[in-house]
Amino acid sequence: MRFMLPNSAEGSFKKPLKTLSAAIDAAKEKAGDVSIVMRGGEYEIKNTVNVAEIGNLSSLTVKSDGTDVVLTGGVSVKGADFKKVTDTGILSMFPENVKGKLYSINLSDYGIKKDTDNPRNTALYYNGETEQIAKYPNDGYSATATPVWLDYTNKILAVDAEDIKDWKNYNEAWISGFFFYDWDFSSNKIASVANGRITISPYNAGSYTDDDRTERKWCVYNMPSELDIEGEYIIKGNVLYYYPREADVSDGTFDNTEIRINTDKTNMIDISCGNVAIENITFENSKGYFINAAADNVKLLGCKFKNNAASAVYIDGNNNLVSACDFVNIGARGLYMTGGDRNTLTSSESLVTNCYFERTGQFQRTNAAALTVAGCGTVASYNTITKTPHLAMSYRGNNLVIEHNDIYECLTDNSGDAGIIYTGNDLSNLGNVMRENYIHDSNSGLGAIYWDDF
Repeated sequence: MRFMLPNSAEGSFKKPLKTLSAAIDAAKEKAGDVSIVMRGGEYEIKNTVNVAEIGNLSSLTVKSDGTDVVLTGGVSVKGADFKKVTDTGILSMFPENVKGKLYSINLSDYGIKKDTDNPRNTALYYNGETEQIAKYPNDGYSATATPVWLDYTNKILAVDAEDIKDWKNYNEAWISGFFFYDWDFSSNKIASVANGRITISPYNAGSYTDDDRTERKWCVYNMPSELDIEGEYIIKGNVLYYYPREADVSDGTFDNTEIRINTDKTNMIDISCGNVAIENITFENSKGYFINAAADNVKLLGCKFKNNAASAVYIDGNNNLVSACDFVNIGARGLYMTGGDRNTLTSSESLVTNCYFERTGQFQRTNAAALTVAGCGTVASYNTITKTPHLAMSYRGNNLVIEHNDIYECLTDNSGDAGIIYTGNDLSNLGNVMRENYIHDSNSGLGAIYWDDF
């Protein structure tokens, strides 16, 4: 249910306002502790909601009315909005097994901007689950690549592998992998494919070397001829091509299923003033931060953050609290919480507790911990973290406390140079306490707790 009410309404139960921004503006005209109560339903956030000041209020709380309130940063369509692909020229790009089963939608018709940085950032969520952009191999990686510098100065890199196919229509396809280091996952657009070699020009990853490397892990994606299993899609031009589940198409489920496609990289909510709380709201479907806060006394209570192509929440300040929140299926970091003053060792008095993190780092496969605590005095306690491809937690700062956390099934990409809880490269990381954490059933890399490069 979407609400299309005039912003000139009074903001009462019978005459509610249409947008969250309008409700915040109305609340600032009041005094004391004020709550904005949102009725159950889905609200599209097309522009960042800025909470820059709260006027004469002592505090401002945004919360649900006890039913499901969803703020979404993308566009919702139905399967019926997709059209079956019949053009033989277009179908010739795809495998034989999908012909007659392929559907498409023009992103421009729905105001969805093509992501020029990386097609994988334009995610498709079918019935709440992330679909896979067409990929080779379908699962995991191939560990056969040998990177060869054709021009090290200009960063022109060749990737040789015995299982590179004679791919055509690769002009919008990408290659990802761990070409030089286990801790550095990179993605680059393919420049050419020929004779068992993929060329990247230029190679834009942050870390590389001219040392010899062999048997490196890699994959390609957004390749039309690799759209070969149900649930995969690619983006070519402004068109998204999708191979839905055949059983759902045949019984009519597909036509009526909600499909969400994220849009641009704007943050949903920016908070730059103190004494703001958000309670029991679900955030989903974005390429920017759900919440980006640089303020004190910010509270996130009982919220759900899911289906984001980037990082979910960033908080910098003092006396902040994130409690009983879920972070699920996130492209990069789940939560980064920092604050305090390291120079004076003034504690932030900030806490993240009783939160649940699952399948973070789905697009940025390395160095995007599910939970990062930083600054001075920040505490992470009684959280659960699972199914991360790389780090579960990272920390940087002083007098931080990491305790009573349950961490399992992490480092699933099997990096040999990483840990479940990680810090490094900073001799001033002092006074930190880790105690009574349960770290289990994971690849431990170089250590369940890894102090790197001191």
